[in-house]
Order: sequence, then C-alpha cells, then structure tokens
Amino acid sequence: MGRGFDNVTGDYIEMLRRITSLQWDRITAAHLLNRAGFGAAPERVVAAAGANPADLVESLVENMPDAAVLDKPDWVTPEAALRPDREMRRRLNDEERRDMQRMQRKTERERLTDLRGWWINRMRNSPNPLQEKLTLFWHGHFATSFEKVRSAYAMYKQNQMFRRNAAGNWRDLLMDVSQDPAMLWYLDNANSRKQSPNENYARELMELFTLGEGHYTEEDIRASARAFTGWSVDSAEIAFKVNHQAHDNGSKHFFGKTGHFYGSDIINLILEHREAAPFICRKLWTFFAYPDPEERLVNSLADTLRRHDYDLKPMLKEMFLSREFYATQALRTQIKSPVQWLVNTSILLETDLPPAPVSETILQALGQKLFEPPSVKGWDGGYAWITTASLFQRYNIAGILVRGGEPYRRNRRGQFMPRMGQILQYDPEVDPRTLVSEEERASQDDAAKALMWRLFQGPLRDDDIAKLRKNFQSMPDPWLWSDQEILNLVHTLMSTPHYQLT
Repeated sequence: MGRGFDNVTGDYIEMLRRITSLQWDRITAAHLLNRAGFGAAPERVVAAAGANPADLVESLVENMPDAAVLDKPDWVTPEAALRPDREMRRRLNDEERRDMQRMQRKTERERLTDLRGWWINRMRNSPNPLQEKLTLFWHGHFATSFEKVRSAYAMYKQNQMFRRNAAGNWRDLLMDVSQDPAMLWYLDNANSRKQSPNENYARELMELFTLGEGHYTEEDIRASARAFTGWSVDSAEIAFKVNHQAHDNGSKHFFGKTGHFYGSDIINLILEHREAAPFICRKLWTFFAYPDPEERLVNSLADTLRRHDYDLKPMLKEMFLSREFYATQALRTQIKSPVQWLVNTSILLETDLPPAPVSETILQALGQKLFEPPSVKGWDGGYAWITTASLFQRYNIAGILVRGGEPYRRNRRGQFMPRMGQILQYDPEVDPRTLVSEEERASQDDAAKALMWRLFQGPLRDDDIAKLRKNFQSMPDPWLWSDQEILNLVHTLMSTPHYQLT
C-alpha cells in the first residue's frame, strides 16, 4: 500500500492498491459482476475478462440513469397518492367505513406484490445492475417497512429516491431520507412537535444510519429530535412538508455546538464527525466484499469519501479497483441473500424471473420480503440467511426454477405447503442446450467444467471439485444426455452448499 495524509483526521493512512490487468481474469471479472450486480451468464463474464478493469468499473459506476425517466408500475399515477379525506370518511357508517378499509388494504397489498415484481425485474434486466444493487443496499440500510407505512405508493417513492441517489452524494441522500414520507411515517417523525419531540428518527439517524453506538449522547438525541420537529408528510399527496408551527426554533446544544439548529444543520454536523465517513464505508465494504474489514482499508475509503465532499462514486471506484476487493477472503465467501439467489439463478439459467406473485412467495419462503424488512436494523445477512430449513427450501425451489412446478409457502407451523387459494403453475423456459452446449458435451470433462463454471464461477478446492464430479459419474456419455438429464443435473448442482455462495 502507498501512504497518504488525511487532512480531516490528521492521520497518515495506507492507500489501497489497484488491481492490474495482469491480475484480471475470468474469476475476478465474475466476482465483480456478482458483487457489483447480480451476476452474469458465461459469455458476458468472458467479455468482461477481456476488458480493461478500470474501464469496466467506470462504466458500472458512472452509468446511472435518472430514476425520474425510468419505467414504473402501471398503477403509479398522481391518483395513487390520494386517500379518502376525513370529511368523506365521517359521512360513512361503521360498516361502510370497515368495507372501505378492507378494500384499501386489499388494493395496497396487490400494489405491493406488483411493486416487488417490478423491482426484482429491474434487478434482473437493468442495463446498470450496480444501481439496483445499491438501491437494495440502501433499502436494507435505511430499513422501512410497508407493514407500518401501509402505502405502496410511499414505498415506491422511497425506492425511486434510493435509486436516484444510489451512487450520488451521501449528504444529499441523508437529506432526502430525512424528508422521505415513508421514513417519516415509519420512525414517527411525521407527528413530532415542539411540545413533545419524538426521538425515534433522531436516535436511529446516528445509531444505525451514520455513526454507530458510542459516538453520541442522550443530549445529542434530544437536541436532534427538536431540530427535526415539524418535518412531516402531506398525507393527501404523500409528499414532504414542513409544519412551521410544530417546529422548535429554540436554541439547541448538539455535538458541543450551540445554535438554532434545523434538521439540515444536524446532518451537516453529523458529517463533520470523524466516524461518519468510516461508518458508511465499513457498511458498504461489508455489503460488497466481506465483513470486518481492516481499519487501514476503511480509513483509505473514508479519506476518499471526505476528499470528494461525500460523493460516493470515487470511493466506489477505489473499492472495486482495489486488490483487496479480489483477495482470497472475498472470493466466493459471501452467502447469497434470497434476492441475490433468485435473480442470479434467473441470470445463470438465462430465463425470465417467475411472475410477481411467484417471486414474492419464493422470497418470503427464503426469508427476505422486499419492502418489509424485519426491523429498523434491516436484514442481518451472512450466516443468518442459512438455516437447515431455509437451505432445504432453496434446494426445493431450485427444482421449481429449473423444471417448473407449483410455488409454495410456509404454513403457520413453518411447513412448506402449496399456496392455497392461488396455486400458480410456473413453467420456466429453461433451454438445456444453452446451459451446456453440444460442443461442451464433447467429453465428460468438458461438460463438467462448463456446468461448474456456469453455476459457481469461481475457485473451488480440489476436494470440492472431486465431490461435485461424482454427480457426473453415474450418467451416460454427455453427447447422449437428454434434456431432462441435463436439467436434473443442473438442479443437483444447485442443491449444494457451493451454489449458495458468491
């Protein structure tokens, strides 16, 4: 590593080393495409391996289309934000009001299913997968749940906000999150007034979003909560508004400074804290590379982030071009999240994703309901994705994605049962001859290499390769394989611990 001087902290830091063209090959290219996106079919990996890594990273990071001009679900119209006004509700009797509420809940749930399908298809088909991968990261980082928000339109607006800021400026993103209707509802700031400031958002802003525990005091939380009073939601349009009468204009003491602070002042003061940049860099490295990164690595990324006034793109480029990102401890060590697993499977099988209700059922069975994270902390990730039960579910669902069948869901006892009342037959159009071509079936060795590369795309230990090759030994010569035999073999390879890693 080289050495540099951090003008903010006054520390000397060790700079990350850049990967060279000589270190760039199919394995490193596949690693980048899997981590900075959702993976790629073998042909695209080969093309990426033949590219200059700096040019490839530049394209991934800079090619971020404007969220405002992207496609959207059909129901997203100005009318989608409208809710029955209070005067109209008052004119209804109790039974009419209950019927209206049931219809509203049914409509919102249908829109949520559609929204989930829309987003996961963006992950599958976007020309810039890094934008969608970052949108997924921000959704888990600023975890907000439909279960409390109860507005698919608000969740859509938040999702578009994350996409618009995906690789933008950290300061701008914090401002937009603080004014996001779904977040204001979820953490109760929409009703925070000077007479009784709500501390939920003020606390999570520092504890979970920007600094981590131990870097603020209870006095800082109280002052921050007062600064955010009056930041509310126009519920008729689901848009940010400031209730000036509810805002506390009084003097506040925050991080050792005194002033008539407003919410934006709090954000700026947080970003002056020496832990702010390392905190988010550590979270991003963990998401894209591996957990518990070395402090010198975090400090290098944090210095880059601060030097560019919290613009994320230079830091992301440094991360994706560093040798450390392609180190042994990073390659094929990350357990695929259910979303990564499902989208990646569709890409590797070179088929479309299942319909939205089927994809929703699959992700729910595997433990990741988009727009409904389990808590404000988001998903734990890592080993938490894998239990004996969830691994068995992955193996079963892999068979459905390869050969077709009926989607399933858990019943109240946790058993995997057919979806009652809405059994949907899923028939994937998987082409066995695409998965292993006629040329690749010239010999058992060629066929084994082709299939294992397609599905695992990374280094395997010799003993793991030997174990996987046993699946080929009982089969006829590859040039005699039937389509069904190929699909069965692919399902078998997907039903291994190795397939759960990326």
